[in-house]
Formats: sequence, C-alpha cells, structure tokens
Amino acid sequence: MGRIVGMGVDIVQNARIESILKNRGERFLRRAFHPEEIRVFRSKTGDKATQFLASRWAVKESFFKALHRNSPTKLDVHFPSICILNDNTGAPVLSSTQESNSITKLLQSLKIDDVHIAISHERDYTIANVLMQSHEKE
Repeated sequence: MGRIVGMGVDIVQNARIESILKNRGERFLRRAFHPEEIRVFRSKTGDKATQFLASRWAVKESFFKALHRNSPTKLDVHFPSICILNDNTGAPVLSSTQESNSITKLLQSLKIDDVHIAISHERDYTIANVLMQSHEKE
C-alpha cells in the first residue's frame, strides 16, 4: 500500500460557474477546460452541463491544492492541461491524453503514482476531493 503525498478538496457553487459561463462563454471554456472536457460538456444540457463544469473546476482546484504539498515552487501547469474524464464505470479519472502528457511527466517527477478523485453533487454545490499517492518507500 502506498503513502498519501497530497490531498486537496474544493467546493463550488454551481450558479457561480453558470454565471461565469454566461459572461465569458468560449473564453472561459478554453482557459479552464481541456478540449475533451469541453466536448463532453457540449453533449450535456441544463443542470447536468453546469454540474459537469463545476465538478471539473472543483477537481482542478483540488488537484492544485494536493500538488502544492509536493512542490513548493511555482509549477508551469494550467487548468486546460488537466483532463478529468470518466472511466467505463463512471468514476472520474485523470485522463492521459496527448495534451495532458505534461501532467503525467510532472506526477512522475514528483513520484506520484496514483491520483484518486471523488466528486459529489448537491442541488446548488459540487465538491471534489483529490488524493495523491506514492508507492515509493520514504
């Protein structure tokens, strides 16, 4: 079993994400989300679409909080380079796409072997938790 090397949590008010999307539209999408996340978002409608973006935003915030513990220096990582999709069971996972290759390399350099993600929705809020694990002995 590995040791926990980072943990982050974030909560987002869904209406806040909806408001930013209405005000900034495509610019917000491109600056905050991976192209594959945008594709999935566009396949959803209504509250499900808002919840999807809110959940990805919360995961990315949680990811940076967990990562900060492992890297005291400023990292050259941006929100769109982090891609959170769902596996075949519906669980959220950090996706390994060509664009997110820099994230994979960063995690390897920090000796982070696993990234566990949990997302929960309530009518008005979305919360995400990211746990980073290393299998390397201390």
